[in-house]
Amino acid sequence: MAGLWLFHKTGILVKVLEVICLALKRILKSNSFLLVIFAVLVFTIMYPSIGLKAKEIGILDPMTFIAMFGSSLGLSFKKLTDSIKDYKSILYTFLSVYIIFPVVAWLLMLVTGLKGSEVGAGFMIIATQSSTVSSGVVLTMAALGNVPLALIITIVNNIASAFITPALLRFIMATEQQITFNVGEMIMNLVVVLVLPVVLAQIVRLFAEKWLKYINPVRKFVGQLVIVMFVLTGGASAADQLKSNIQVVFIVLLLVVVIQLIMLSLAALYAKISRVDKGTQVAVMLNGSQKTLPASVLVWGKYFPQYGLAPIVFVAYHMTQLVIGSIIGSKYKKIIEESQK
Repeated sequence: MAGLWLFHKTGILVKVLEVICLALKRILKSNSFLLVIFAVLVFTIMYPSIGLKAKEIGILDPMTFIAMFGSSLGLSFKKLTDSIKDYKSILYTFLSVYIIFPVVAWLLMLVTGLKGSEVGAGFMIIATQSSTVSSGVVLTMAALGNVPLALIITIVNNIASAFITPALLRFIMATEQQITFNVGEMIMNLVVVLVLPVVLAQIVRLFAEKWLKYINPVRKFVGQLVIVMFVLTGGASAADQLKSNIQVVFIVLLLVVVIQLIMLSLAALYAKISRVDKGTQVAVMLNGSQKTLPASVLVWGKYFPQYGLAPIVFVAYHMTQLVIGSIIGSKYKKIIEESQK
């Protein structure tokens, strides 16, 4: 009490409180979007009905289309063609998705003794999948990263998935059953969600370039809104699994975080060795470490339903990649903004 009285009389207590308040204000201001992400995640797990309804009506694809269209309005055709020339980054992410990731997952399952278990099967199923169709590109866009490169990486990896993923699954899961994907449907989904909005945006740029400056604030908001919707629907889909298998969930969450940190570290190492710019670096990190949830669930339900706990791995990875991706994106956004001043 005497110490507090002395602090009060000398004004030290007031100064300490002012410093704390200023520090909290800076943290809240610089990380407001991340706080929104965490708040939405907690809310949707506790009350999943809104997220499930949004998923049921299919809100994600049209919102992703709008976000991609808005983002592409700021891309010149030259940026798109220049990104195609970055064959090293495209090749690295291809190897990351289909070789490095499965090997890392297999070794982690071996070390933890989960190889052959239901959880281990879940990790191997998701390890063989392509990079996510939309969230990686949207997160790259929010981070002010190399969106054209992210688009190319996503398109290349998802088309290749139709042929590579079945072969990997048969090898890793030691199954003789024929695993096939609807190639036409996969390509059509890529065209509608990713390619078409880019093409339309490039056409609009030809006739309305002088008006684009008025769209920029809206583009940023829409991009962030799409990320929030990913979290809302993903958390809602995972709510029942997360609540009913708490012990398994904690183990899986720890492992998916470990895998993502390994993959992100390897991507950062590649970027350092290749000396690519920050925009390319964040595109490679996000799109070389993320995996698609819908395809994982589809493969599990059709070919490996005997592994009942496998979906926990899919939803846990989906949620953590969004949260970690948002954190990384927020960090790179600040770095890129500073470099552009």
